[in-house]
Amino acid sequence: MFKKRWLEREKLKAVHDDDLEEFLSSIGVLEQIRKGCHRCNICDTPITIENLGAVYPEGDKINFLCERLSCLTEINLSKENVNE
Repeated sequence: MFKKRWLEREKLKAVHDDDLEEFLSSIGVLEQIRKGCHRCNICDTPITIENLGAVYPEGDKINFLCERLSCLTEINLSKENVNE
């Protein structure tokens, strides 16, 4: 049986590496990232331009994930459980 996420269309927004700094600047966090002010929401690793895996909003807050597959998978699974 298909999970609900496969039955409904989801919007996925992506940013190419070439446009990453412009995107981060547009949401007002580029300098904070460069200064090491943000950490992965899962493993607490400092976020850099090189290891940024995902950016997502939660309420009024912007959250960041590092590029580790385990962190990206964990947030995906937790978001799936909320939507079921």
